[in-house]
Amino acid sequence: MANACGPCIGQWKRHTDDPVRKNSIVTSFNRNFAKRADGNPNTHAFVASPELVLALTIAGDLCFNPLKDTTYESVSGAAKQYKAQGIGSMVVAEENYGEGSSREHAAMEPRFLNVKVILAKSFARIHETNLKKQGMLAVTFIDKADYDKIQEHDLITVSGLADFAPGRNLTVTLHHEDGTQDRFEVQHTYNEQQIGWFRAGSALNAR
Repeated sequence: MANACGPCIGQWKRHTDDPVRKNSIVTSFNRNFAKRADGNPNTHAFVASPELVLALTIAGDLCFNPLKDTTYESVSGAAKQYKAQGIGSMVVAEENYGEGSSREHAAMEPRFLNVKVILAKSFARIHETNLKKQGMLAVTFIDKADYDKIQEHDLITVSGLADFAPGRNLTVTLHHEDGTQDRFEVQHTYNEQQIGWFRAGSALNAR
């Protein structure tokens, strides 16, 4: 909570799917009696130092111990660790992925970090072409609702590349941490020349 008049008055409009379920919040202000924070008697409010509140906020988990735990790496840092172990990674993104003035570097850097696939709801047009030139696989959801099937700890495979061809969809399989799977098709806009770039590892390699 910000250092403002908010904690004095309390009663913020807090949305919850089940107001009867017991839940916890952490604040650095001493307004922790029942119903003070959000009007819900089932909310347990704990007072902690501003540093601890900030650490728990960033972690997003009340079980986080800032004295010994670490629950995220930076995106590039995690990718570098995967690369060092010879593991490819992929990016899952929302709409208009790659928009901006540094679209060429935005395609070169993931390739350098051993990112193999960009799966997005949609691409900025020029960036999508730049990804193809870098020999990366740029695909989009056919059903954008499939985006919500992806879980944080999934292992993801893309199949159909042996028969990679213009207009032929590929298949993404999500291997969830609990042992279950989800599978859906994705689409691409590669032509024969661009597929050649992909197979060669980049447009430069295909020359």
